[in-house]
Amino acid sequence: MEKSASRLKLLALLVALMFVALSTRLWFLQVLAVEENRQLAQGQSIRFTPVETLRGNILDVNGNLIVGNRMSLQVRIDRQALGDDAEAPVR
Repeated sequence: MEKSASRLKLLALLVALMFVALSTRLWFLQVLAVEENRQLAQGQSIRFTPVETLRGNILDVNGNLIVGNRMSLQVRIDRQALGDDAEAPVR
C-alpha cells in the first residue's frame, strides 16, 4: 500500500511539473513574444499577387479613353496549394 501511495505522489508531482512547464510556455508566448508572433501572423495572412490585365484600355477613333482599367480586390483560393485538406468541410 505504501508503494502505491509513493507512486501516486510521484505521478501527481509529474503532472504538476507539466502544468508549470505549459503555463510558463504560454506566458512566454502571450507576454514576451507577442510582437514577434504578431509580425509572423501578419506576414502569413496577406499575400499580394499582381495579375496582368486581360485587356488594355479601349479607345475611340480619336484616341479618347472609353473604358480603362481599375484596381479591384479579389479573394482566390488555390485548392492545389492547400493540399489534401482542401476536400475537408469547413466547420
